[in-house]
Amino acid sequence: MKVYYIAFAFLAAIASCKNSGKDSAGLKANKEKLASLKEEQKKIGDEIATLEGMIAKEEGRPTAVTTKHVTLASPVEGSFNHYIDVQGDVKCEENIAVTSDMGGIVTKVLVREGQQVSQGQVLATTDNSILLKSIDEIDEQLNLAKSVFEKQKRLWDQGIGSQIQMMQAETNKNALERKKLTIYSQMEKTKIKAPVSGVVDKVFLKVGELAAPGFPAVRVVNLNQLKIEAEVPETYSGKVKNGENVKVELPALNKTINARVRAISQVINTQNRSFTTTIDIKNDGTIKANMVAKIMLNDFSINKAITIESKLLQQHDGKDFIYVAEMDFASKKTYARKREIVLGKSYNGVSQIVSGLSKGDRLINDGFRDVLEGDEIEF
Repeated sequence: MKVYYIAFAFLAAIASCKNSGKDSAGLKANKEKLASLKEEQKKIGDEIATLEGMIAKEEGRPTAVTTKHVTLASPVEGSFNHYIDVQGDVKCEENIAVTSDMGGIVTKVLVREGQQVSQGQVLATTDNSILLKSIDEIDEQLNLAKSVFEKQKRLWDQGIGSQIQMMQAETNKNALERKKLTIYSQMEKTKIKAPVSGVVDKVFLKVGELAAPGFPAVRVVNLNQLKIEAEVPETYSGKVKNGENVKVELPALNKTINARVRAISQVINTQNRSFTTTIDIKNDGTIKANMVAKIMLNDFSINKAITIESKLLQQHDGKDFIYVAEMDFASKKTYARKREIVLGKSYNGVSQIVSGLSKGDRLINDGFRDVLEGDEIEF
């Protein structure tokens, strides 16, 4: 009987351990759920308190005085510029896929990708063995033709022989010389040369492969002469001027450079209702072809303006306003005051204020969404 009791106690202990593990996991989940509900309860409580305060003020009932903690900022006085942002692509003025003028088997590739080359430099060659053999044959014929011509000329000078024989010998010699020049010209066509100075971007052929006219052998790009082409919506056609300075942002390089508009298309693309604008840029060695660029076209500038961070702006009944901090000298306390303003243009997180603010005003910065008109504040 004692043995059965011990076994039963052992099994009960094991079951208790298993249940304890389950209870531990369940306890953790319940605690996490409780924390989440308390956080939601706090948010709801804050919203209820704000609404109660607003309703109490509208009904003229007294409310509990709660001091709000905020930070302050000041309007900035200075120049303000507004830009039209347009996306474009960096392109090479000279991006050339060089082809072979004469088909043939590639015998040499004399450059590698990334190599600097000069205009006229030989990039690769094709088989010219047949042409070399033709030149050897013509040289033999030409040597004979020259000997015949010189002999006929001497005879003619001595009054022996006929003029026709001399002229025929001269014609034969000249024809062979022209044929030789033609073959030399064809020999030059077995050399694939760089049409411009630049960098070898891609080598398409290998030794032993067939080079055919019209098919790219080597691509050469001149990265010293770059441009940006952008499609500008036709609604801005009157705001873009040839020769004006623009800012260009290159997101991939995290840099902004100054550039100039070189050309503006006079034709509107009917498919996307835009016109092409070409902008010249200088390469410092880091800009690559086909990079994405953001062109900032300046359409508004003012030398003296009051500006604030756009995030501080609020709207009610279609009117723009912000909260400012005003001191009550009698109570020596500071209160939040709603200030209606006339908004100008906004760009890149900064807004121009036409009226309603001055340089000396104190703006409620952090906490501006938590205050109401007349709230007591500390900073």
